[in-house]
Amino acid sequence: MRSLGVYAPTFLGALVLAGSPLSAQRKELTVLAGANYSGATGGSLAKSQSRSGFLGGISLRLPRSSQVSFETEFLVVQRRLSGERAPSSAPLVEVGPISDAAKLLYAEIPLMFRFQRGYSTERPMRPFLTLGPYIGVRLACQRDVVEGDSTMRHTDCSNSPSDILVGTHPLISASYQNVDVGGIASFGVEIRRMSVAVRIERSIVSLVESAAFATSPFDTSKLWSGSLSIEYLLRVL
Repeated sequence: MRSLGVYAPTFLGALVLAGSPLSAQRKELTVLAGANYSGATGGSLAKSQSRSGFLGGISLRLPRSSQVSFETEFLVVQRRLSGERAPSSAPLVEVGPISDAAKLLYAEIPLMFRFQRGYSTERPMRPFLTLGPYIGVRLACQRDVVEGDSTMRHTDCSNSPSDILVGTHPLISASYQNVDVGGIASFGVEIRRMSVAVRIERSIVSLVESAAFATSPFDTSKLWSGSLSIEYLLRVL
């Protein structure tokens, strides 16, 4: 798996910002939940189908002013997607599985800036925009893989997968990344204690690392997600 050292400066910078004199200012604790659709692009994918999942967790907002805040979230995110490779007459071991349908669960931490209109008692509706990076750690994985000989496999993302149905050829395990890193952007509106937002996420690391042999249609492809979330302000700390 790719070293996290490449991404360290981004997250260290955000953590330094979080430890600035904001501690003496207003802090807003919220809870949020929503639904998402996830898919993938790139690699050897000929077709990708996005499927519905969920996200939920808490958020901590640290306003620097009435227009700008630093916001971090602690989320559990489910991503479901499937992919197919293009038909091929090459040997099965070279072209890999026909399709791969994955259900992935992540613990995710976005680190974002939130830009919004200032407070007003006359106009309680406040549009906002959030931008920043995220890091996610995979918690669970389930896959339905159709091998080149049309055998269906029910397996996971481990190096030694367990198969409910064993086919005529050995299953070469796909090297799914344990850590996902990418960017996030959302746009929404806050009305008093409630917020509704649309968000888009895009990975910058491959979902499945490349190998000597094709292991999944998701080889070297990257994740994307689109979601709709509702957020509620629990309390001001």
